[in-house]
Amino acid sequence: MLGAMRPSSAAVLMIVVLSACTPVSADPKPDPKPSDPRAALEPLAKSLIDAEYCSGLVVALIPASAPPRILAWGETARGNGKLPDGSTVFEIGSVSKVFTSLLLAELVIDKQVTLDTQVAALLPPKTKLPAGTRAITLLDLATHTSGLPRMPDNFHPADSANPYADYTVEQLFAFLATAKLAREPGAGFEYSNLGAGLLGQALARRAGFDWPTLVTTQIARPLAMSSTMVALTDDARARFAQGYADGDPVKPWDIPALAGAGALRSTAADLVMFVKAELAASKDPKSRLARAMALTQKPQRDVGAGPPGKVGLAWHINPDGLIWHNGQTGGYHAFVGFHPSLQVGVVLLANGAAMEFDELAKAALTALAGQPAPTSLRLPPADQVVDEKTLETYVGTYELAPTFTIAVSRTGARLYGQATGQPRFRLHATSPRDFAVRIVPASVTFEVAPEGKVTGLVLHQGGRDQRARRQ
Repeated sequence: MLGAMRPSSAAVLMIVVLSACTPVSADPKPDPKPSDPRAALEPLAKSLIDAEYCSGLVVALIPASAPPRILAWGETARGNGKLPDGSTVFEIGSVSKVFTSLLLAELVIDKQVTLDTQVAALLPPKTKLPAGTRAITLLDLATHTSGLPRMPDNFHPADSANPYADYTVEQLFAFLATAKLAREPGAGFEYSNLGAGLLGQALARRAGFDWPTLVTTQIARPLAMSSTMVALTDDARARFAQGYADGDPVKPWDIPALAGAGALRSTAADLVMFVKAELAASKDPKSRLARAMALTQKPQRDVGAGPPGKVGLAWHINPDGLIWHNGQTGGYHAFVGFHPSLQVGVVLLANGAAMEFDELAKAALTALAGQPAPTSLRLPPADQVVDEKTLETYVGTYELAPTFTIAVSRTGARLYGQATGQPRFRLHATSPRDFAVRIVPASVTFEVAPEGKVTGLVLHQGGRDQRARRQ
């Protein structure tokens, strides 16, 4: 997710499996003569590919009274000439949280737990968890209102290109044993990958199976979602799109300990079946799984500051009723949304890591509602040309805190940054000294002394300006 993680006092340019941002939903008054969705979406999709946000993407449209339609553009890997389709496999990041919440809802429907069950009741007896005036419940974890931070502070990846791979369950519980809550459980919304990962661990321990097995047996298999999994089969690996970040190929992510927060891979065809089941559940939940889906869609708590909305069990719920979740890993982006009142839905999968893909999902929802889609996306301008001699003067290491630095490197006319223990990110020139970061809302300004020596940089992120001296 895109976002900031704070292992020290410095703001961190960390991708940690996507945090939520609220999209504009479809207009609930359909035009009786809607335009062709592909014609409306094509210039938007191509603009993302041309700007190297991805090499390929798939958009699945689920209309109210017609068969689903899967649209695709680009290539599964740059230069291979292979168009993605409904069977192409992508990482779906935090959309995995919806599956974790559905596992919880099934236990509630079966009366094995309630939403108010304390998390500790599903964990080994001696597990120590932080608490306020009351203990953390399953509902707190499923609605991001537990008071737990976004990420644990003992998260120090050995491989920044695959940051979750070596984080263990033992480290997770060691962090929880000493953690302090930012607020009382249930008191406020704060998106937490840690909390969702802990919920996945708790449900798996309650069931006696690991989280991937639970998803397969309880959700994917009953819905015939044969390509939704964590560990890829040989067949799925052959259909797995190459991931990209800022135009550069990146590794897939492995997320063992916090799997419930973002470990799933899936296809547009599988997620169409998932959305169709969610839409059916919103109207007439007959089966056990449908009743569990209906429970996840029920508003539970406010999201607090920012645009108005509610959170169900993982699902974000807009004031107009749109239910949605997005997800992002180091090289992939996903969006799943549906409108129960209109009985329409959208799935977007892309092999690139950027929040701008949500804009395309919004446009698809607009097109499904029969309204004119935007003719362009709010993409940043093309990089300014900065000569390589100037770029070379910025190469070096900049200290934000004693144990946290940003290393700046250059490859040809491209400048990159890499924060301690985190993946490399591209720096996009907006002026000879100012550079934007696309994968998170941040930018960097290099400080240059009158005699021309580069002395430091300023990181602009989250409304803060933090200076880093050059080592």
